[in-house]
Amino acid sequence: TLSAYIGNILSEHIERHRELLSKAIEKNRRKTLIP
Repeated sequence: TLSAYIGNILSEHIERHRELLSKAIEKNRRKTLIP
């Protein structure tokens, strides 16, 4: 169905976004750790 299709796209998008967020957070942590 269309709703299932949209749900799949949304979940994929959220997963990708989460990965990017975690990477950005890691970078920020490194910046704060290294004076």
